[in-house]
Amino acid sequence: MKIEVLGPGCAKCKATYDVVKRVVEENGIDALIVKIDDMEAIINAGIMTTPAVKVNG
Repeated sequence: MKIEVLGPGCAKCKATYDVVKRVVEENGIDALIVKIDDMEAIINAGIMTTPAVKVNG
């Protein structure tokens, strides 16, 4: 499973990444967690507001 956390690096984006990481670890989920902070990549993904989370997307 691939989980992407998209955001420019604001406090809410960092908190979202931390929550996703904690949930994955606590539940023993085999997942790759990727933090994406490149605005061009975020826009190209069709994200309108951040933070955003994509799963296998």
